[in-house]
Amino acid sequence: MWVLAGGQESVVRRMVAPSLPAPWRFVDARIEGSEIRARYEAGAARAEVQLVHREGATGGVTTEVLNARVRASSGAEVRALLTALLGSIRAHETSLRWSRAADTAAETALLAAPMEALASGDPHRALALCAGDGLAPALTRWVIRERLGWFHEALAESSAAPNRAPELVVAEAALRASLHDDAHAAELARDALAGS
Repeated sequence: MWVLAGGQESVVRRMVAPSLPAPWRFVDARIEGSEIRARYEAGAARAEVQLVHREGATGGVTTEVLNARVRASSGAEVRALLTALLGSIRAHETSLRWSRAADTAAETALLAAPMEALASGDPHRALALCAGDGLAPALTRWVIRERLGWFHEALAESSAAPNRAPELVVAEAALRASLHDDAHAAELARDALAGS
């Protein structure tokens, strides 16, 4: 199962709340782990669109990344609504960040011991327990160093990270800005924007 990474509310909002044909209006949207649900109304007519990752989805309309299913009240004419939404979905869907639930569970289990060591006041043990070259261990090592005020070590961690993950680039840019290293912060911000 695919789940949405956190912090994507603005992308989802742009995707599910475009300019709609009259009389339809956007009501609300929510992200629930593996799906996005958006509600619309037109007078007494109601419609709900459910978006999930296309892998493993059945029924509905499939786009490059997503599968869309619609539930509407009896007699609701949803064709114009769907046309507008599909255009917006196709324009924004590749900006969404997904991960497999199994991968997320494995990363959480992998990081439990380091976070427990940090909480017990042993940062050196926590860092030693963050083995691996993946993004999750690298981010955890970075966060531990940054929280402890080990700024040079945190910056070295993000510079040495494999593939310069966008999450680490953004974190490094924020840290450099807070340390008044504005030239490097701006360069990193440009890199992060170019990579997104």
